[in-house]
Amino acid sequence: MAETVKEFDNWRTNQKMGSYPWDQWLDGQIWRLTEEDLRKQDFVDLARYIHKVAKQRGLDCKTKRWDWDIDSKTYGCLYVQAFPPKGKEGKGKK
Repeated sequence: MAETVKEFDNWRTNQKMGSYPWDQWLDGQIWRLTEEDLRKQDFVDLARYIHKVAKQRGLDCKTKRWDWDIDSKTYGCLYVQAFPPKGKEGKGKK
């Protein structure tokens, strides 16, 4: 139930409830994410979020839902791989 409070000092910060391991998931390797990685969202929403975070980090990525279960009509996992944008591989490295 909603309630009033006298004070709240965290208007400019976000509460992070265990951030996703972006450094791992976007390290260029192929990752297989399962339902344990979802945190109250489906694979479609997680894939969108992964693309958004990769773009913010200057990366491209590809995602693919897999392991379709015909009985439950759900996917069992999501594959993820991040990589430098095409045409930018090696730029900035000397």
